[in-house]
Amino acid sequence: MSLRPLLALGLLFALLVAACGGPPAGRAARAEAGGALSARFELRGAQPLLWQNDTLWDFMRRISLERFRRELDKFAEQDAREGTPPGRLLFVGSSSIRVWDSLARDMAPAAVVRRGFGGSTLWEVLQHFELLVARHRPRAIFLYAGENDLTLPNVSPGHTADCFRAFAAKVLEVLPETRIYFLSVKPSPLRWHLREKFRGTNAIIEELARKHPRIEYIDVAGSLLDPLSREPDPALFRSDRLHLNDSGYQRWTQIVRPLALAN
Repeated sequence: MSLRPLLALGLLFALLVAACGGPPAGRAARAEAGGALSARFELRGAQPLLWQNDTLWDFMRRISLERFRRELDKFAEQDAREGTPPGRLLFVGSSSIRVWDSLARDMAPAAVVRRGFGGSTLWEVLQHFELLVARHRPRAIFLYAGENDLTLPNVSPGHTADCFRAFAAKVLEVLPETRIYFLSVKPSPLRWHLREKFRGTNAIIEELARKHPRIEYIDVAGSLLDPLSREPDPALFRSDRLHLNDSGYQRWTQIVRPLALAN
Protein backbone atom coordinates (compact mmCIF):
# COMPACT_ATOMS: atom_id res chain seq x y z
CA MET A 1 0.00 0.00 0.00
CA SER A 2 1.33 3.44 -0.93
CA LEU A 3 2.29 5.58 2.01
CA ARG A 4 0.99 8.82 0.55
CA PRO A 5 -2.71 8.07 1.26
CA LEU A 6 -1.73 7.38 4.85
CA LEU A 7 -0.45 10.87 5.54
CA ALA A 8 -3.81 12.22 6.64
CA LEU A 9 -4.28 9.24 8.95
CA GLY A 10 -0.80 9.82 10.33
CA LEU A 11 -1.73 13.37 11.18
CA LEU A 12 -4.83 12.11 12.96
CA PHE A 13 -2.69 9.84 15.11
CA ALA A 14 -0.44 12.79 15.86
CA LEU A 15 -3.47 14.68 17.09
CA LEU A 16 -4.60 11.84 19.31
CA VAL A 17 -1.34 10.88 21.02
CA ALA A 18 1.74 12.55 22.36
CA ALA A 19 4.12 11.41 19.69
CA CYS A 20 7.19 10.79 21.84
CA GLY A 21 9.35 7.89 22.83
CA GLY A 22 11.83 5.55 21.24
CA PRO A 23 11.74 2.58 18.88
CA PRO A 24 10.30 -0.66 20.23
CA ALA A 25 13.51 -2.61 19.66
CA GLY A 26 15.12 -0.74 22.52
CA ARG A 27 12.18 -0.80 24.91
CA ALA A 28 13.90 -2.68 27.73
CA ALA A 29 16.96 -0.43 27.60
CA ARG A 30 14.71 2.62 27.40
CA ALA A 31 12.73 1.52 30.41
CA GLU A 32 15.96 1.30 32.42
CA ALA A 33 17.22 4.64 31.12
CA GLY A 34 13.80 6.17 31.65
CA GLY A 35 13.87 5.12 35.29
CA ALA A 36 17.16 6.90 35.83
CA LEU A 37 15.89 9.93 33.98
CA SER A 38 12.74 9.95 36.08
CA ALA A 39 14.85 10.26 39.19
CA ARG A 40 16.80 13.16 37.73
CA PHE A 41 13.94 15.01 36.07
CA GLU A 42 11.06 13.95 38.32
CA LEU A 43 9.07 12.55 35.39
CA ARG A 44 5.41 11.95 36.12
CA GLY A 45 2.64 10.08 34.32
CA ALA A 46 2.47 7.10 31.99
CA GLN A 47 4.79 6.59 29.05
CA PRO A 48 3.40 8.04 25.80
CA LEU A 49 1.35 5.62 23.71
CA LEU A 50 3.90 5.46 20.89
CA TRP A 51 6.53 4.30 23.39
CA GLN A 52 4.43 1.23 24.19
CA ASN A 53 2.89 0.27 20.86
CA ASP A 54 5.18 -1.39 18.28
CA THR A 55 2.71 -1.17 15.40
CA LEU A 56 1.87 2.47 15.96
CA TRP A 57 5.54 3.42 16.38
CA ASP A 58 6.47 1.70 13.10
CA PHE A 59 3.51 3.26 11.32
CA MET A 60 4.39 6.77 12.45
CA ARG A 61 8.04 6.25 11.54
CA ARG A 62 7.03 5.29 8.01
CA ILE A 63 4.84 8.38 7.80
CA SER A 64 7.75 10.55 8.90
CA LEU A 65 10.12 8.96 6.41
CA GLU A 66 7.64 9.63 3.63
CA ARG A 67 7.15 13.26 4.69
CA PHE A 68 10.85 14.06 4.83
CA ARG A 69 12.44 11.56 2.47
CA ARG A 70 14.04 14.22 0.28
CA GLU A 71 15.53 16.12 3.22
CA LEU A 72 16.75 13.00 5.01
CA ASP A 73 18.31 11.61 1.83
CA LYS A 74 20.07 14.95 1.32
CA PHE A 75 21.52 14.77 4.84
CA ALA A 76 22.77 11.22 4.25
CA GLU A 77 24.39 12.26 0.96
CA GLN A 78 26.01 15.25 2.62
CA ASP A 79 27.42 13.05 5.38
CA ALA A 80 28.82 10.60 2.83
CA ARG A 81 30.44 13.43 0.87
CA GLU A 82 31.81 15.52 3.75
CA GLY A 83 32.21 12.95 6.50
CA THR A 84 31.01 13.26 10.09
CA PRO A 85 33.98 14.42 12.16
CA PRO A 86 33.24 14.38 15.88
CA GLY A 87 33.30 17.37 18.18
CA ARG A 88 31.38 19.91 16.11
CA LEU A 89 28.39 21.92 17.30
CA LEU A 90 25.14 20.43 16.04
CA PHE A 91 22.20 22.72 15.31
CA VAL A 92 19.17 20.52 14.77
CA GLY A 93 15.41 20.94 14.58
CA SER A 94 12.75 22.46 12.38
CA SER A 95 12.71 25.23 9.79
CA SER A 96 14.13 27.88 12.12
CA ILE A 97 17.36 25.87 11.88
CA ARG A 98 16.89 24.96 8.21
CA VAL A 99 16.65 28.57 7.01
CA TRP A 100 19.41 29.93 9.28
CA ASP A 101 21.62 30.34 6.23
CA SER A 102 24.24 32.48 7.98
CA LEU A 103 24.71 29.97 10.81
CA ALA A 104 28.27 28.86 9.97
CA ARG A 105 29.41 32.47 9.63
CA ASP A 106 27.52 33.56 12.75
CA MET A 107 29.20 30.89 14.88
CA ALA A 108 32.71 31.09 13.36
CA PRO A 109 35.32 30.02 14.21
CA ALA A 110 33.38 27.18 15.86
CA ALA A 111 32.73 24.28 13.48
CA VAL A 112 29.01 23.63 13.10
CA VAL A 113 26.73 21.17 11.36
CA ARG A 114 23.18 22.22 10.50
CA ARG A 115 20.39 19.64 10.39
CA GLY A 116 17.06 21.42 10.15
CA PHE A 117 14.08 20.10 8.24
CA GLY A 118 11.06 22.33 7.79
CA GLY A 119 7.74 21.43 9.34
CA SER A 120 9.24 18.78 11.59
CA THR A 121 8.21 18.09 15.15
CA LEU A 122 10.35 17.38 18.18
CA TRP A 123 9.19 13.79 18.01
CA GLU A 124 10.46 13.49 14.43
CA VAL A 125 13.88 14.73 15.46
CA LEU A 126 13.90 11.87 17.95
CA GLN A 127 12.65 9.40 15.34
CA HIS A 128 15.66 10.12 13.13
CA PHE A 129 18.13 10.46 15.99
CA GLU A 130 20.84 8.27 14.44
CA LEU A 131 20.98 10.22 11.18
CA LEU A 132 20.49 13.68 12.63
CA VAL A 133 22.40 13.46 15.90
CA ALA A 134 24.26 10.31 16.93
CA ARG A 135 26.50 9.87 13.89
CA HIS A 136 27.90 13.39 14.32
CA ARG A 137 29.06 12.82 17.90
CA PRO A 138 28.78 16.56 18.63
CA ARG A 139 30.27 18.17 21.70
CA ALA A 140 27.11 20.27 22.02
CA ILE A 141 23.61 20.19 20.57
CA PHE A 142 21.55 23.32 19.96
CA LEU A 143 17.96 22.16 19.53
CA TYR A 144 15.12 24.22 18.14
CA ALA A 145 12.00 22.08 17.95
CA GLY A 146 8.57 21.88 19.54
CA GLU A 147 6.91 24.85 17.88
CA ASN A 148 5.26 22.76 15.17
CA ASP A 149 4.12 20.20 17.75
CA LEU A 150 2.21 22.91 19.58
CA THR A 151 0.23 23.93 16.50
CA LEU A 152 -1.66 20.63 16.81
CA PRO A 153 -4.84 21.07 18.88
CA ASN A 154 -4.35 18.03 21.12
CA VAL A 155 -0.66 18.62 21.87
CA SER A 156 -0.11 20.43 25.16
CA PRO A 157 3.00 22.00 26.71
CA GLY A 158 3.25 18.89 28.88
CA HIS A 159 3.25 16.61 25.83
CA THR A 160 5.95 18.67 24.15
CA ALA A 161 8.08 18.75 27.28
CA ASP A 162 7.77 14.96 27.49
CA CYS A 163 9.14 14.76 23.95
CA PHE A 164 12.09 16.86 25.02
CA ARG A 165 12.63 14.59 28.03
CA ALA A 166 12.73 11.61 25.68
CA PHE A 167 15.22 13.39 23.43
CA ALA A 168 17.39 14.34 26.41
CA ALA A 169 17.30 10.77 27.70
CA LYS A 170 18.51 9.49 24.35
CA VAL A 171 21.35 11.99 24.21
CA LEU A 172 22.41 11.17 27.78
CA GLU A 173 22.37 7.48 26.92
CA VAL A 174 24.27 7.63 23.62
CA LEU A 175 26.35 10.81 24.04
CA PRO A 176 26.82 11.23 27.80
CA GLU A 177 29.48 13.97 27.45
CA THR A 178 27.44 16.11 25.07
CA ARG A 179 25.76 19.29 26.29
CA ILE A 180 22.18 20.05 25.24
CA TYR A 181 20.99 23.61 24.65
CA PHE A 182 17.26 24.07 24.14
CA LEU A 183 16.41 27.23 22.22
CA SER A 184 13.09 28.46 23.57
CA VAL A 185 10.00 28.19 21.41
CA LYS A 186 9.80 31.53 19.66
CA PRO A 187 6.82 33.85 19.32
CA SER A 188 5.86 35.10 15.86
CA PRO A 189 3.15 37.35 14.46
CA LEU A 190 1.56 34.40 12.68
CA ARG A 191 1.39 32.19 15.77
CA TRP A 192 0.93 34.81 18.47
CA HIS A 193 -2.43 33.20 19.34
CA LEU A 194 -0.44 30.17 20.58
CA ARG A 195 1.72 32.22 22.93
CA GLU A 196 0.35 30.63 26.12
CA LYS A 197 1.20 27.14 24.85
CA PHE A 198 4.66 28.36 23.87
CA ARG A 199 5.22 30.03 27.25
CA GLY A 200 4.01 26.96 29.09
CA THR A 201 6.38 24.69 27.19
CA ASN A 202 9.31 27.03 27.72
CA ALA A 203 8.60 27.25 31.44
CA ILE A 204 8.54 23.46 31.88
CA ILE A 205 11.75 22.91 29.94
CA GLU A 206 13.51 25.81 31.67
CA GLU A 207 12.70 24.24 35.03
CA LEU A 208 13.83 20.84 33.79
CA ALA A 209 17.15 22.30 32.60
CA ARG A 210 17.85 23.66 36.09
CA LYS A 211 17.93 20.08 37.37
CA HIS A 212 20.60 18.73 35.05
CA PRO A 213 24.14 20.06 34.60
CA ARG A 214 24.37 19.06 30.92
CA ILE A 215 21.15 20.75 29.81
CA GLU A 216 20.73 24.50 29.36
CA TYR A 217 17.68 26.51 28.42
CA ILE A 218 18.33 29.51 26.15
CA ASP A 219 15.75 32.26 26.08
CA VAL A 220 15.75 33.46 22.47
CA ALA A 221 12.04 34.29 22.56
CA GLY A 222 12.32 37.50 24.55
CA SER A 223 14.74 39.01 22.03
CA LEU A 224 12.00 38.99 19.37
CA LEU A 225 9.46 41.05 21.32
CA ASP A 226 8.87 44.74 20.84
CA PRO A 227 9.95 46.44 24.10
CA LEU A 228 6.79 48.55 24.24
CA SER A 229 4.00 46.28 23.02
CA ARG A 230 5.65 43.04 24.24
CA GLU A 231 4.41 41.44 21.02
CA PRO A 232 6.58 39.97 18.24
CA ASP A 233 8.39 42.71 16.34
CA PRO A 234 7.34 42.35 12.66
CA ALA A 235 10.64 43.90 11.57
CA LEU A 236 12.43 40.71 12.68
CA PHE A 237 10.36 38.34 10.53
CA ARG A 238 10.06 37.45 6.87
CA SER A 239 6.96 38.22 4.84
CA ASP A 240 5.37 34.93 5.99
CA ARG A 241 5.25 36.42 9.52
CA LEU A 242 6.64 33.13 10.85
CA HIS A 243 10.32 32.73 10.00
CA LEU A 244 13.09 35.07 11.09
CA ASN A 245 14.81 37.41 8.67
CA ASP A 246 18.47 38.43 8.88
CA SER A 247 17.72 40.93 11.64
CA GLY A 248 15.94 38.26 13.65
CA TYR A 249 18.87 35.88 13.33
CA GLN A 250 21.23 38.65 14.41
CA ARG A 251 19.26 38.80 17.67
CA TRP A 252 19.64 35.05 18.09
CA THR A 253 23.33 35.19 17.24
CA GLN A 254 24.00 37.71 20.00
CA ILE A 255 22.57 35.21 22.50
CA VAL A 256 23.75 31.89 21.09
CA ARG A 257 27.24 32.73 19.81
CA PRO A 258 28.87 33.22 23.27
CA LEU A 259 27.59 29.79 24.30
CA ALA A 260 28.80 28.22 21.08
CA LEU A 261 32.28 29.68 21.48
CA ALA A 262 32.39 28.61 25.13
CA ASN A 263 32.18 25.00 23.92
